[in-house]
Amino acid sequence: MASLDIDQIMTVLPHRPPMLLLERILDYETGIWATGSRRVTEDEACLIVGTTDQRIMPASLVLELMNQTSAMILLTEPTFQSTTPVLAGFEKARFRKPITAGDDLVVHTELYKFKRNIGRIKAEATVGGVIVATADIISMLIPSGDSGGDAQNGSYSSQVISMRSSASLR
Repeated sequence: MASLDIDQIMTVLPHRPPMLLLERILDYETGIWATGSRRVTEDEACLIVGTTDQRIMPASLVLELMNQTSAMILLTEPTFQSTTPVLAGFEKARFRKPITAGDDLVVHTELYKFKRNIGRIKAEATVGGVIVATADIISMLIPSGDSGGDAQNGSYSSQVISMRSSASLR
């Protein structure tokens, strides 16, 4: 089991608090999948108050947490350590239950397609083992600083990650 704490995550991701939502990587397999977590606390300013005075995590932040977890799949791959993942889009985003203060949110992401510099990742968020949100994430890798690559012209096209196909997330 390969887990990472927030300090180790900050050596991989370019995000910093308050936009770093990912608190821990529970486990991952480089280039294949990653599972991360965040404890939603009562004192977070980003929580919105619902009709029952219940503090709810906005859906946009759930998607961002999914995106940050999915970035760990690619950025732990040595080939891509000189790149920055940029969110290119979300598809099939569904929110089944609200995520509230006190919840331990666990996000599992799995890379199912990578071609050129574009990755497609399935993401599933759970609280207490119950699915609360799902989405397909589209992530594009761009060169960080002066890495010598040209993402626009597809110089990463030879870097195709072979992965096992799976019908469902863990």
